[in-house]
Amino acid sequence: NAHNFPLDLAAVEAPSTLG
Repeated sequence: NAHNFPLDLAAVEAPSTLG
């Protein structure tokens, strides 16, 4: 759950891999 994009907020279960 890294703070990269608001998408992470929706996908709380899976960490956003945009960084």
